[in-house]
Amino acid sequence: LPIYQDGAATLHGLVAAQAARTPHAPAVLSDDAGLTYAELEARAETLAARLAARGVGRNDLVAVALDRSPDLVAGMLAVLKTGAAYVPIDMGYPAGRIGQMLDDARPVVALTSRAAVGRLPAGFPAVYVDEPAVFVDEPGADSAAELSRPPHRQVQPHPEVLPDEAAYVVYTSGSTGRPKGVVVSHRSVVAYLTWMQAEYPLGPDDRFVQKSPTGFDGAVLEFYPVLCVGGAVVLARPDGHREPEYVAGLIARQRVTVAQFVPSLLPVFLDDEFAASCKTLRRVFSGSEALPAAVQEQFRQRFDAELVNLYGPTEATVDVASWRCESDPGSGVVPLGFPAYRTRIEVLDSHLRRVAPGEPGELYVSGVQLARGYLGRPGLTCERFVADPYGAPGERMYRTGDVGRRRADGVLEFVGRVDDQVKVGGVRVEPAEVEAALLEHPAVRQAAAKAVTTPGGQLRLAAWVALDQGSTSDADLREFLRARLPEAAVPSRIVFLDELPQNAHEKLDRAALTLPDQQTEAETADRGDLADPADPVDETERELLTAVRDILGVDRVTLTEGFIAQGGDSISAIRLAGRARRAGLSVTTGDVLRAPTLADLLDIARYGQVAAEQSDPEAVGRFDPTPIMRWLHDVGGPLDAFSQSMVLRTPADLTEDELTACLQAIIDRHDMLRARFIGAADKPWQPEVLPVGTVTASSCLRVESAEQVPDLELRPIVRAGLEHARSELSISAPRMLQAIWYRRTGRQGRLALLVNHLAVDGVSLRILQSDLAQAWLSLRRSGTPHVAPVPVAFRRWAGLLQQDARAPRRRKELSYWKGSLSAQPLMPGGRALDPAVDTIATARTRRFDLPAELTEPLLNRAPAAFGTDINAVLLAGLALALGQWREGADLSIALEGHGRHEVFPGVDPDRTVGWFTTLFPVRIGLDGADRTDPRRALARIASRLAAVPDKGLGFGLLRYLNPETAGALGSRPQPELLVNYLGRFGEAETDDWALDADHDVALDEADGAMPLAFAVEVNCLAMPREAGHVFSAVWTWAAGVVDDEAVARLAELWFARLAELAALAVEPPPPPPAATAMGSTATATATSPKGHFPASPTASPPSTSSAPSPRPGRIPAAPAPDPDSDFRAF
Repeated sequence: LPIYQDGAATLHGLVAAQAARTPHAPAVLSDDAGLTYAELEARAETLAARLAARGVGRNDLVAVALDRSPDLVAGMLAVLKTGAAYVPIDMGYPAGRIGQMLDDARPVVALTSRAAVGRLPAGFPAVYVDEPAVFVDEPGADSAAELSRPPHRQVQPHPEVLPDEAAYVVYTSGSTGRPKGVVVSHRSVVAYLTWMQAEYPLGPDDRFVQKSPTGFDGAVLEFYPVLCVGGAVVLARPDGHREPEYVAGLIARQRVTVAQFVPSLLPVFLDDEFAASCKTLRRVFSGSEALPAAVQEQFRQRFDAELVNLYGPTEATVDVASWRCESDPGSGVVPLGFPAYRTRIEVLDSHLRRVAPGEPGELYVSGVQLARGYLGRPGLTCERFVADPYGAPGERMYRTGDVGRRRADGVLEFVGRVDDQVKVGGVRVEPAEVEAALLEHPAVRQAAAKAVTTPGGQLRLAAWVALDQGSTSDADLREFLRARLPEAAVPSRIVFLDELPQNAHEKLDRAALTLPDQQTEAETADRGDLADPADPVDETERELLTAVRDILGVDRVTLTEGFIAQGGDSISAIRLAGRARRAGLSVTTGDVLRAPTLADLLDIARYGQVAAEQSDPEAVGRFDPTPIMRWLHDVGGPLDAFSQSMVLRTPADLTEDELTACLQAIIDRHDMLRARFIGAADKPWQPEVLPVGTVTASSCLRVESAEQVPDLELRPIVRAGLEHARSELSISAPRMLQAIWYRRTGRQGRLALLVNHLAVDGVSLRILQSDLAQAWLSLRRSGTPHVAPVPVAFRRWAGLLQQDARAPRRRKELSYWKGSLSAQPLMPGGRALDPAVDTIATARTRRFDLPAELTEPLLNRAPAAFGTDINAVLLAGLALALGQWREGADLSIALEGHGRHEVFPGVDPDRTVGWFTTLFPVRIGLDGADRTDPRRALARIASRLAAVPDKGLGFGLLRYLNPETAGALGSRPQPELLVNYLGRFGEAETDDWALDADHDVALDEADGAMPLAFAVEVNCLAMPREAGHVFSAVWTWAAGVVDDEAVARLAELWFARLAELAALAVEPPPPPPAATAMGSTATATATSPKGHFPASPTASPPSTSSAPSPRPGRIPAAPAPDPDSDFRAF
């Protein structure tokens, strides 16, 4: 980090500088995607250009309303690049709370996604991260919907941002009953980062897990310190922070070195059986509430890592004091420690006088980390940010409301609060805000709220109400509050009184607000049957109810109310799910929170998610094939061997029984592994999912001894084993899965997994890889292999597609798709594909490599320089090449998408195993000047990609699932050229259950007699080499349809045009033109972060190379989906 005293650093500037130093290093990682620093910077530039096109500039506010994803990180940086400040919106908040924040902040626009926008107020102006960049270079050109709204003002791209300008506004609970926004400047947050790096340094090898909600200011610690030094942010999936098992697995899989846990959640994580797998952790931060000494001791017994206690209010930029938990603090709580650099913490009495060491007083914070104040509330700002009598003239100090004391050695300790504010799960809650929300209910006349301590020692928020008219229940009131407040602010217990108690001054007597004593059976008879763990119906009930009783600290619980209604909260729900899992019960935190009653939770625990799916008619049984399945049926040929495979490294101490049990858990959890396809070649199949237990792991697994086989000699053995296993697959038997374990006692073995492509895609293989690792970890800890539930069964998804195919919104796409199918053939005068002749066995294959020195600017710099994504760059190069290869060519090409975006509200297929691929045409012919000007060509192609509706899903729906539209699309000439960009493959890993780098990753395999689907197919990817990543393109073509020399000529022209675009990306651009008005006609300035495309130099074509490539039928399949790309093959 730069020396802070230079005063010129900005938050986004620090990250951009790091991106320039380490462009190829991983910056953002998640379960299914990732970005290098160059890609993160390019993505942020693209989004910044879109925001600037809408008039976003200095001193504006932009709401960032996104779930945790790589686009969230890029989106925050994009806002900062425009000179604006971002307002993080926690998408887990209720609609009422989000509306309050937006009403108060009044951001000019929200940066969001198509899936998330529904959680914002209707009609709120939005810019979408999931629409490709659009350039409009002439009247009547294609444009994106987001550009149809005029900007609120004209701005210059990349404005100078001053350190004292706002970086972000984060909302906290307000004592007036409404949340208040804290405005933090670049200067303050850079000062915080500088202190943290000096005190607790991070480096390029560090990985920091990001799991805190973005609306919580502690998330700043998880995003920026590591991004400023070349490390990586590891993103937990949305709501993943609620599952300790998942968090532990993520830490282990991604080799996380640094994490943050609030003190109330840290012991829950430490108790989890999977925490022992987190061997890479070297430092854990804990803050936002008091850290008990007992938790420090528990941590020291579990981890050989550093534990750091942090203290600080949001108004002083995250943290202002810290303490290394090295010595025994004794009883009570861990000290707050010493202040940050250039920060002073005073302990003062009510007259702002310093108190003696050891005496309690209120904590006041002064120094460079102070926030600017509260957004739009000058009175409250003056009340809390007061003049500093011990500082220089004009300096301020923040009144924290915390009570503390300073020991003789200067160490600060926490004592309590001067007011009623509480921390619940690390989240600040003002009881006044809870009371104000309760009083909005028409039946509530009086309301009060405060924190109470349960018999089990946990801090809970409780409320007391007196009703005015009508009646209501505590469950109804909690539901009312959940629509208005964050989960932490919803009381776990609501007590009904005739009148709230008053003191002698006729004011609320908060001391008299107590929870009723433990109720007797007679007093609670109206709440339903009381459950006694001592007299259970079965062992499941005994285990679960004992856990509920212990965690809530009560003797009896009722089956007719939920866990939360009986005093639980989100933290204790996590504890209950962990306790249930250790007892072998299939219960998640989400189950605990959502189950209306404990009786419902018992049903889930008894039968588990698998049994629930089995009884669900949407999960098991026959269903109509999806569009991609119908497409494959039309291609025809022998399909039993059409498969994908991967080879995993297995633990050195894995046993055959353990592997069999883990595979069985996977087969039982993922229904498409139990699928079969009924029918004949002359009519569409009827897929059918069979019940759990139909397919056994033992029938799919073969064990081979490889005790004495060196790694180098193992590869051909595994290859031969996969060939044999392929002959064992059958789509009708069903035998969708085959596994071969090459056992090597005392060292890592290899597990070869082969699955018919009808049941999986590239994302599915990653899911299976992760689930095998988790199943084995849980088996070792508890004796039972557990696999996370699958929220959406593939059969249900297929049924939803059938319904969507006939929806009016899809019919509106028909004209677009008709126009996307070109009438021009790839080779005029050539013959059509003959399925009897043009097969995989007769296909020709050749690979071309782009040198590393050209790959880097192509993949990393070009998207940023042109304000687009890599797909537009690659296809623009191809469009230019086609224009040279065949003058006047106006061709349609086929693209593939991962098909897993949110199509149906609330239906998330991210954990579903199945073949979700979408296949759709895009017309890439260029006219006039577009054919020779790379800038215009790229603008045109980017616009075409932006115009693709709903990521191409609708084409397959209308082509194969809607009889009324199928003929209109099926009768037109289909694309003869398929182009897939498979993404960037990372460096090899050697951990247990990691993909084995000695073997091809996720290969598509097929029978040699299978017909070719396209006359020419291009699969390209970037693979790591000593000199850096190399961009490779594997061309496969039907030799009887397309001439070998013609293919080679087109491949060379394409790489020459890509080299030209790469050269354009590194050339310094000329000064941007003056901003122009945005109306019906826009300019490149509207969306390009540079304001234009740089001039085109003359580029020499790269040397093309032919290298050994996969034999016909071996096509590399896709890695996990890249957030920058909707058009990837799987």
